[in-house]
Amino acid sequence: MVGIIKGVITRIKEVAPKCNNSHCVLHRHALAIKKLSPNLKSVLDVADQCVNFIKSRPLKTRLFKKLCEEMGSDHQNLLLRTEIRWLSRGKVLTRLFEMRDEVKIFLKEHTKTNLFEGFHDENWLIKLAYLSDIFNKLNETNLGLQGKETSIFQANDKIKVLIGKLDFWVECVQENDFSCFSNLNKFLYENESSVTPINTEEIKDHLINLKSGLLSHFPRINEDSDNLWVQNPFLIQKKPKELSSIEYENLLEVKSSSELKIKFESLTIEEFWIAMESDYEQLSIKAITVLLPFTTSYLCETGFSAYTKTKNKFRNQLNAAPDLRIQLSGITPDLKTIMKKTVERFQSSH
Repeated sequence: MVGIIKGVITRIKEVAPKCNNSHCVLHRHALAIKKLSPNLKSVLDVADQCVNFIKSRPLKTRLFKKLCEEMGSDHQNLLLRTEIRWLSRGKVLTRLFEMRDEVKIFLKEHTKTNLFEGFHDENWLIKLAYLSDIFNKLNETNLGLQGKETSIFQANDKIKVLIGKLDFWVECVQENDFSCFSNLNKFLYENESSVTPINTEEIKDHLINLKSGLLSHFPRINEDSDNLWVQNPFLIQKKPKELSSIEYENLLEVKSSSELKIKFESLTIEEFWIAMESDYEQLSIKAITVLLPFTTSYLCETGFSAYTKTKNKFRNQLNAAPDLRIQLSGITPDLKTIMKKTVERFQSSH
């Protein structure tokens, strides 16, 4: 992708030298949160082993489901985790933590290994509860970064919010306040227990490492950008570096117009700058150039998902291109006109 000779980015820049490239925000976010301390990693590995043992055979899955039904559980099945699906980690750990009693009984009866011992260890369960909480919170940010019209400004704001929350969570942990972690806080309350100083320090270190990971993968997140005039031209106080004197004069005209301010508040950023093209062409082009790049691979992943769902083993002869065009298009079809033309076509005289 990024090879200096044959990479796709190099080939694109040969045709469009003014374009720019960036690493997918979703992928950077996933890389930043991937690192775990050895102790937390061991908890995650044991959790994976427990889930895989139960889900490895259909018979075990059915027996586990029967046990859950007899115990009146809210859930009857566990979820599988894969490295490819970034959002699966939080969901799997939360489900496992909620069904810890059922899993403990099942493992004790059906395995000769010591996998069930962790469910008798309060410190191990505290770490599992924390991991389920923190990955659920990280999932919320990941979902907020997805969308067809996510701009670089929206993505940066989401990452800044997450970094601010991490600082807040570190302060809470230092004060032994775990109310921001719902599963962990509920577990401590129900069992009338507390987090040991060693576990507290480990949780704090993990949160600090998460922040440093985000800052390393988003090195310019806290820098003042000269493109903020695109995000809100009515808050600009000085001339941006990339604008010429004439363009800045046009920007001042936009900033001073009460009519344009009303229009800005009623439209999206993209729609606003497209509407400015007739009166402020150069300014509009520069703004659209900033807004144009895709910040994530969401659109690509959406296309792959739609293709996989459409062209499966039962429809392997299908030409999926027309179906994909309908599924991925943002244009709402005029069904009445289409049906009218179809009826006229087949009812015409021979």
